Formats: sequence, structure tokens, C-alpha cells
Amino acid sequence: ILLFLLIPVGCFAQLTWQEDFEQTLPFSSTHWNGDTSHFSIDTAGFLQLDALHSNSSKILSKSSTIRFNASWEFSIRLLFNPSSSNYTKVFLWADAEKPNDVRNGVFINIGGNSDDRLEFGAINNGTSSILIQSPIDLLDENRIEARIKVMVDSQQVYSLQIDTSNWKGNQFQNVGTAIFN
Repeated sequence: ILLFLLIPVGCFAQLTWQEDFEQTLPFSSTHWNGDTSHFSIDTAGFLQLDALHSNSSKILSKSSTIRFNASWEFSIRLLFNPSSSNYTKVFLWADAEKPNDVRNGVFINIGGNSDDRLEFGAINNGTSSILIQSPIDLLDENRIEARIKVMVDSQQVYSLQIDTSNWKGNQFQNVGTAIFN
């Protein structure tokens, strides 16, 4: 299980933050926390998990103040069909660095369930719930290449979108919207 975690230290509107891994070689010199020794930058400038055949979670986190009036967008390439035991979880914001310690936050599951779905969920006072789900079997592929976008406005309305046409593309399809406050 690969987990990314972005931790807010405040709430500010109109903030912009971008990580260009091509600009941060070698990866160990970046300001990321967690299991950084299990990640590297490949020759194309992409972040890569180097813990193949590992039966444990790997965590990568970075502090962020972005929580409202925001858009998170990233490309992901999985060279396997995700399952309930081998998937990616991305926290967009959370109140703790370690996933088991999170009491409040929002996340995306890429796989992680028997229906091969993309999911947007929230943790509120320690209780986790799924707020948006893609159609069944959206991620039932031996190789997943997708671009994922989540937008949130000042009223805490979240929108989940995915582009599976080209993992570097910009042909997003709406998966759903939900309110979390």
C-alpha cells in the first residue's frame, strides 16, 4: 500500500503549490517526510516507489496549508491491477502524518476494494466514510495510467474527476461531487 499524505498547518485561500520532481534530483534532497528511502526519481523525472514485493505500507508526506478553494491534480501509473491488499491511498489533507493517527482528513483510494473503484473519502472525528465512488471496474486493468483531479470550493464541495485516456492528459470525466465539512 502506497500512501501520500499532505498535512495542513492552517487554512488559506488562493495558495499554489506544485512539486516538479524533475527539479528535485536527487529525491533524498527534497523536503518530504516518511519512508523516503523507498522512493526515487526515474529517468523521466517521475516519483517511483522502489519497494516492490514488499508486504507493508510505504508513506510519503509533505506539509501543506491548502485545504479550501483548491485543486489537487496528479498522474499515477500502476503496473498492476489494484486490489484490496495492493492499492494507493492519497490523503489530500489530514491532521496527522501517519494514516492510523488521522482523526480528520480527506483521501482518494485508487483500488483498495473488490469493485475496482476510484473513491473519494473523508475521516471525521476518526470515522471514515466514502463520499464518492466511480463505476464498478473502472480500475480493473493490469496497468493503470490515469490523471486524477479533486477540486474543493469555499463551501467544502468536493469534485472528483479522472482522465484515463492518457496519464498525462487533460480529458477529465466527472466521477461525482460531495460536501464534507
